Amino acid sequence: MGASVITARRQATSALLPMLGTGALLVLFSALSPYFLDPINLQNLVNDASTLLLCAFGMTLVILVGEIDLSVGAVCSLLTIVFASLLTMGLVWPLAALIVMMVGLGISAINGVVSVIGGVPSFIVTLGTMSIATGASYLLTGSIALPITDEGFFSALYFGTFLGLPVTSYLVAGALLAVLVFQTRSALGREFVAVGMNPEAAR
Repeated sequence: MGASVITARRQATSALLPMLGTGALLVLFSALSPYFLDPINLQNLVNDASTLLLCAFGMTLVILVGEIDLSVGAVCSLLTIVFASLLTMGLVWPLAALIVMMVGLGISAINGVVSVIGGVPSFIVTLGTMSIATGASYLLTGSIALPITDEGFFSALYFGTFLGLPVTSYLVAGALLAVLVFQTRSALGREFVAVGMNPEAAR
């Protein structure tokens, strides 16, 4: 009983520490700058964090199966460049976003096929993908910044709000809910965890 209580306290402390750290940072930055709690600044923080959170949700599933993906940052940069290029060609942003998602799924599928069927460690596969994506980004842009100038995109997503909250916060919440349901309420999600803990036992 004593051991279980200690374990429960450790788990509670581990869950509480990030919240306390975030709260402390909010208090600190609010004291250092009178503009930190400005609604526009908070919206910008949410928008910037949403990209990292969406990537983190995907990485969580990769880590659950005991693998690693080193190409996330480079692939995200490449997909952003592809998105900007499509907008420059005159495509409306929803169609451009759909194409970018398909390209991202294709890159992920190639990583998975090479790693699983080819038997190459994911560390090596994604290290190569990172180099390829970085090189492709430089080739597409000529090492020059490629801006996204579509006002409709910024109005709908980056600056868009619903019920007083940024639209991106709803996208992040929806993605988080989907990952949680997949991980805890689906057979495939539980298989992910089992494979990550012990592939041979899972098999």
